[in-house]
Amino acid sequence: MSQAKKSILPKEYQQVLWIKANDEAYIDTGYVPTRNTTVLLDYELSSNITGMKILFGLSSSSNLRAEIRYGSRWYCYANGYIFNNPTSMQGIGNKAGTRFTLSLNGNVFKINEHEVTGITAWNATSLSAFLFAGNDNGTPSENISDMMLYSFKLFESGEKSLDLVPCYRKSDDEIGLYDIVRRVFLTNAGTGTFTKGADV
Repeated sequence: MSQAKKSILPKEYQQVLWIKANDEAYIDTGYVPTRNTTVLLDYELSSNITGMKILFGLSSSSNLRAEIRYGSRWYCYANGYIFNNPTSMQGIGNKAGTRFTLSLNGNVFKINEHEVTGITAWNATSLSAFLFAGNDNGTPSENISDMMLYSFKLFESGEKSLDLVPCYRKSDDEIGLYDIVRRVFLTNAGTGTFTKGADV
């Protein structure tokens, strides 16, 4: 007889494959990025991007952001570097129905096997990073309702500082992300709703 897989979450929560924001739903991670913050995002787009959409981060400063503009151009900041519409990354990571891993680590921006180096740029911030939107001085901007989020991790000087797992709270079916580092459950900070994938 096979043993049931042990959950990485407290018993009050059920892990799911992904969560997706609808309308103006977003998550406030409560985490303020520094020059040493690096990122690992596992995601899939449900439809092709038009206009400008921020997957995560801040919208008004050069410290942490991943943004798709006009369907194919990336504008990213992390770890003191800027990746300003690198031509080699145009059209990479924005195909609907395909799962991608995006990383911003040191001066390297990478999606699956494609990568590019950035140039130095940094503005200190006291704002926390949002998911499914950018934090524009406390207000969500350029929300994305086309992203299914499988996982989101932040590292500070190489040490894991945030590890978000898609899930729902069993008592009321509230959908959100559980941080297994800080042991907190993050829920919708905006209007709209979240949908979820299958139980894991």
